[in-house]
Amino acid sequence: MTQTIAGLKPGAAVLAEAGHALLAAHQYVSANELLKLAEAAGPSPAIELDLATTAFGQGDPAKGLELLDRTPESARDGDYYLSRAEMLDASGKSQDALRALEQAVGTGAQRPDRYRRAAVFLLGKGQAPEAAQLLHRAAGALPDNREILLIEAATAELAGKSDEAEHSLAGIQNRWPEWQTAWAAHGMILDIHRHFEEGRKTLETAVALGASGPEVYFYLADGALRSGAPNSGNAAAEAAIGKALDQAPADAWIQALAGRIALERGDYALSVKRLREAIRLRPAFVQAHRDLARAYRASGRAGEAQTELEEAAGLEKTSSNAGEDPPYLLRLVIGR
Repeated sequence: MTQTIAGLKPGAAVLAEAGHALLAAHQYVSANELLKLAEAAGPSPAIELDLATTAFGQGDPAKGLELLDRTPESARDGDYYLSRAEMLDASGKSQDALRALEQAVGTGAQRPDRYRRAAVFLLGKGQAPEAAQLLHRAAGALPDNREILLIEAATAELAGKSDEAEHSLAGIQNRWPEWQTAWAAHGMILDIHRHFEEGRKTLETAVALGASGPEVYFYLADGALRSGAPNSGNAAAEAAIGKALDQAPADAWIQALAGRIALERGDYALSVKRLREAIRLRPAFVQAHRDLARAYRASGRAGEAQTELEEAAGLEKTSSNAGEDPPYLLRLVIGR
């Protein structure tokens, strides 16, 4: 494809635009080819930034930083500093990365995508309180941007500020009552805090408004399992988790919940199958091992049940991620 585009002999602007599109699609090798042609035809700071990003995308942050350094001081905007922060962090220079991040959010126009990208960077480093502070600033600067307001609410929840998250979500839903993503986020948070019936109803509203991602059906299934009568709740949970499985069969949390639902329904063979798949996808999944032990015991397989319990106990002592919750709330609001 790149040879076809190059053969048309387009100008630098067209080559740069095509290269940027390939970069956005993570087609780094092809993007690099077109961007080099664009640079030869007419170099610019934007092309240099994209070339640096292609190098970083191909696993070479040092080369990316080298290319970034070509950018004139006068052209170093927020995008430049965000890219620099990501490359410095990948190079093991965390403190330098945080300084670059601060420059990114303080440089140039206050764009939603920059705040979002900076928040994702901080959350990826486990710095939810810092991300919450950043997004509080963003919400003050961009009070009519509903995506920023929703990311702020979700990040407040991740930072342990549940009351702030609830207050923000209520405000968002009052202003944009038809926005399914806000209803979905609110339903997830309610379920996380064990308000299962209220969370299930909120998620049903989200689905009625058009929400349909696997993370939505995961929490809808969880709420149905925990809030409904044994028979009707289990049936509703199986219907919801079936939709999640259709969309994301390689998701360990979805497979694990599907296994738990099958266990509650008395389908022990299906439960074992699903839970073993969850463990294959995420071997250190303590709860999946415990649920698999229950399924084995219910099937009369006492020896295998004991083995799973011992495995779970060992993982709790040695695994740093044994207690992780699914990342669906963040994934929902940042679109990943």
